[in-house]
Amino acid sequence: MHIGAAKLGLLYTSMGIGSVVAAGFILPWGRAHYSPNTLTRLATYLLALVIFSMGFVRQSQLLVVLSAFAGVAWTCAGLELWLAGQRAMPAWARGRMNATVIMFSQGATALGGVVYGTTAQIWGVTPVLMAVAGLIVILLLTLQLFSFPLSIDFAKELSFDASELRKPRSG
Repeated sequence: MHIGAAKLGLLYTSMGIGSVVAAGFILPWGRAHYSPNTLTRLATYLLALVIFSMGFVRQSQLLVVLSAFAGVAWTCAGLELWLAGQRAMPAWARGRMNATVIMFSQGATALGGVVYGTTAQIWGVTPVLMAVAGLIVILLLTLQLFSFPLSIDFAKELSFDASELRKPRSG
């Protein structure tokens, strides 16, 4: 991308602004109109489009816009998945689930950085971005086409009222 520190900071800032816009405005509207599974799927398609586009865009102004859309997509998908996890766990286990999710996501981010950096060094940034975007779309379409039973919509109907749960034994 051949950008300096100031422009990289601007890219991160625009991604953060996109995330705030998504959390404050887009998600409340989206939750009123779509299921969690549909929101996650649409956000993932948007992220694939952004990843693909970043392989070809060289103007810093367009990179800033794409970065904002990446923030929107990342936040919409991430928050819906996190919320499904929160709803699927009883209150006493939520802290453990949060710690596990954070630990695995940080490890996956580190591993993903090594894999992406290595493949981009070998094959180039644009082909790797195109391949990643294509893989995301292929996986989403395959899951949708074959009606693979992966959905987070189940979490809306879960209830963990104290009267319905047995409290864990202590000691």
